[in-house]
Amino acid sequence: MKEISWSNQFEERLFKRILRTGLILAGGMLAFFLGALMLPALAQSGAAADTHTFWYLSRASGIIAFVFLWVSMVLGLLMSTRSLPKGRGFAIGNDLHQFVSLYGLFFTLFHGVILLWDPYINMTPLQLVVPFTVFNYQPLSVGAGQISLYLWIALVFSSYVRKSIGRATWRVLHYLSFGVFWMVLLHGISAGSDTGTAGMQILYWSSAASIVFLTTYRILSAIFLRNGNEKAALPGQDIE
Repeated sequence: MKEISWSNQFEERLFKRILRTGLILAGGMLAFFLGALMLPALAQSGAAADTHTFWYLSRASGIIAFVFLWVSMVLGLLMSTRSLPKGRGFAIGNDLHQFVSLYGLFFTLFHGVILLWDPYINMTPLQLVVPFTVFNYQPLSVGAGQISLYLWIALVFSSYVRKSIGRATWRVLHYLSFGVFWMVLLHGISAGSDTGTAGMQILYWSSAASIVFLTTYRILSAIFLRNGNEKAALPGQDIE
């Protein structure tokens, strides 16, 4: 039995490493793909290419961060609705959920910090860390993005101190993830220079629709589960 248990643990760790490596490669391929799409724009801009390089890097990293946030939200909702297979499937889903959340946060930090070298935005370190202080470019949407970053940091950190803060506090904090997603979506639509492109329209609409669907399913499943438990608790009443 011990040999079988050790073998299962080894296979699970190996599978997780393969998935992590796949995600890293997928993120790299996504970054390469976005970079390839932006190369023609850089070439056409000629002399202005040097002044827009940091802007393009910020946009590419922001899109990747949004994709990671979207995947993290989908995995979280699938786990909360018990839609993932029990046991090993749930454990792998939870591991991937934390992994993509952390990597998405890294890309988000890069997305903001790289703008310190962008001559167009001309952002100062103080404006980078204080929300709603960037007055020369979409102050409301940029501020929403900054607030969502701080909330995202709190969410990721809470997963590593879950035992210390307690499950109830951790659960309340994780409800903030819905606000993070919608603020990031608003930030991307309002502040993104490529929002009107077909690719971004597909990404924004499909991600928003999937989160609305899974959130609705999550709420309805919780209501049905609660009603079912209350019905089961009634004495002398048959359960269908």
